[in-house]
Amino acid sequence: MNKKVIISIIAVILLVAVLCTVFVACNKEDYQKRLDKKGYSFGSATDVLNAFGFSSNTVEWSLYAVKDNDSVSIAKYRNSDDAKESYENYKKNLKDGYKVKKVGKIVIYGTEQGVKDAG
Repeated sequence: MNKKVIISIIAVILLVAVLCTVFVACNKEDYQKRLDKKGYSFGSATDVLNAFGFSSNTVEWSLYAVKDNDSVSIAKYRNSDDAKESYENYKKNLKDGYKVKKVGKIVIYGTEQGVKDAG
């Protein structure tokens, strides 16, 4: 095989790996399963709003989980700008023992252990 063919094959493999990672993003159920295995209890502001016929303009879904002294709040925003703004606000007002993490349009905030358990 010549060098161009090998480079082309490697490029295609890398492209497929990146696309698989992007399209298999975590959703609310993934986080809920992960936290459920660790003994957390759940709530969701977006579910309550939806039950009364309301919806958020900025948040697609949210999840709040609590276990003993640990808690975590996870929200998926409708666009990247809102997620970035929320992340920056949490980061600016971060308290000792708390952590914030941003993964694409998802912002995870809570106690250090809560954020770690959420993934």
